[in-house]
Amino acid sequence: MPSKVLVICLSLGLVSASAAWAALALQACAVRAPFLPNACPGDDIEAARSELLVQDARSADLKAQIAAAERELARIQCIAAPADPYAPFDPEVWRARELTALYGCWALESTYATRDVDTDEVITYGTWQMCFDGLGEGRQIMRGSDGSECSGPVRAGYTPQGRLQIIEADNLACSDGGYIHRRNIACGLSDTGLQCDTLQPETGGEASLGMSKITKPL
Repeated sequence: MPSKVLVICLSLGLVSASAAWAALALQACAVRAPFLPNACPGDDIEAARSELLVQDARSADLKAQIAAAERELARIQCIAAPADPYAPFDPEVWRARELTALYGCWALESTYATRDVDTDEVITYGTWQMCFDGLGEGRQIMRGSDGSECSGPVRAGYTPQGRLQIIEADNLACSDGGYIHRRNIACGLSDTGLQCDTLQPETGGEASLGMSKITKPL
């Protein structure tokens, strides 16, 4: 039966061909024959995918931590502690030529005296104070033995030589209608604070006096 033999041979050929292709496919996926393309993902690709998933998870966790930290910071209100006006004088801050060294109030020696040009009366000032902010802007007050009170603005700054210059913009007005002539005041360091020289350009009057920091409420 030649025809039957032919059919059987063809069938066997097809089975053999199918088996061969299956073997080749298996080899391409697992064995990786050099002459066939890789039909399945390799170990390197799978490892890379696993690492990418791990990194994605870490990134999401870090983003969540950052968001939580930002919310916590938003709830915190930072309030700077105010400077202490009664803190002791710091000579090092002075040497750095920082006007914050003056912050607070200062007592000047109370031996200062003036003479009334009309009555020739000598008036002494038992109280003379200057108070400054951290920028050198301030105000002074003097109380005389006659009960008068003289007050006005002052401004402080350092000279190129490192001396402190206290500037009175005008004559110092007093409550009794009089005034004290404007003074040029220059100060340097002393053992107890500052030592100042004053000059009244209009009268030529000069005086030397100490200036010490007030470290407790009066």
